[in-house]
Amino acid sequence: MPLLPHRLNTRIILIVSSVLLATGVTYGWVSARNQTARLHADMRLNSSIMAANFAESSARYLLVQDYAELESFLLKSVEISDIRRLQLCEPDGSLIWDVSRGSGVQPLAKTGIARVAPPSGHNAVITMENDLLVIWQPVMAGNMLGWLRADFSLSAIKDAQARTWERTLVMTMAWVVCSALLVILVLRPIVRSIKRLTAFASQLNDHKGAQIVLTGQPLEIADLGISLNEASIKLLSSEQLLLAEQERLHKSEENYRRLLDTIQEGIWVIDTDSVTSFVNPRMADILGYTVEEMLGRHLFSFMDEQGKQIAQDNIDRRKQGIQEQHDFEFIRKDGVRIYTRLETGPIFDAAEQYSGSIAAVADITERRKAEEEIRTLNEELEQRVRERTAELYDKNVELARMNKIFVGRELRMIELKERIKQLEGHNTATAGGTS
Repeated sequence: MPLLPHRLNTRIILIVSSVLLATGVTYGWVSARNQTARLHADMRLNSSIMAANFAESSARYLLVQDYAELESFLLKSVEISDIRRLQLCEPDGSLIWDVSRGSGVQPLAKTGIARVAPPSGHNAVITMENDLLVIWQPVMAGNMLGWLRADFSLSAIKDAQARTWERTLVMTMAWVVCSALLVILVLRPIVRSIKRLTAFASQLNDHKGAQIVLTGQPLEIADLGISLNEASIKLLSSEQLLLAEQERLHKSEENYRRLLDTIQEGIWVIDTDSVTSFVNPRMADILGYTVEEMLGRHLFSFMDEQGKQIAQDNIDRRKQGIQEQHDFEFIRKDGVRIYTRLETGPIFDAAEQYSGSIAAVADITERRKAEEEIRTLNEELEQRVRERTAELYDKNVELARMNKIFVGRELRMIELKERIKQLEGHNTATAGGTS
């Protein structure tokens, strides 16, 4: 509520004073209204009785036609404090006497040919005109002799009402002042305690674990003090735990960073836009850059056009949560192409949304060169083997041919030897027979 004061005691004093003032004004208005109604009722009753007595007395004087005594009676009657005017007229309204209290001390009596307008009927009529109570009382003595109009002043009622209002306002102001003093006396120790608690709460960050002592305070203030003391202890404990956790995390980060700095593989992290957010020194060394030169640069700035298309396809698979190993060709800062082997995987945030990728990168350029050399040597060796095999084949064919020739010659020689033996045997047999 912006219209209320900011201080608690001032706000409570204002609210209590407003309530008391409203209560006092309401009470005064109700009291004055009830008193006025009661005074009006009493005055109507008393005035009706007086008017009836005046009418009865006037009837007696009119019967004997003693107008001098009638005038004297009316003049004495109008001297009563609340009566302002008495008028006596005939039934048709012809004025007989008009006695009123003038500005002087003595009342004035008039008679003449003036006419008034009495009410119709034969019953008393009571009306209110301005500040007067007007009573039309019929003057009866067996028959209608006329009308008596009596004007009674309501100033006494107004004075009583004003006095009631005055007493009510005085009492209300006394209530307000006493209540304000009482509120101040009651709230002063509470406000002081609240100020102490406020100062204590504002210094909790600097004086964690400190305690505040409050005695003789309301339950709410005491509970607040207990809560602040507990909060102070918890804050100290939380700070100690936080410091220990920060120290552990710091050591863990140092170990992790030391591991990343000393690992033989490069570590490369990109964000959702494929912009480099982290590289270790080994990764920067592989591409011939410094760490600072690589940070903030797009992944595509380290490859040719064909590599960009391949890299985009790889990133699309990372967004699908696919982890894989593949070889990739990068361009170093000096323009030399290098071959790398990547172990890649996606990075997702707490909401399971893709937030980047991480890759472990190994430089396999020398290995690729060695593999190329081995492949070339293998091809050369295979060529030599093929050539040697062909040469051996040709020699085997020639050897087989020569062997065939030699074997044929040996067979012929054996055949000739057998033939010779046969011939020698035949010759021996022939010689024996001759002898």
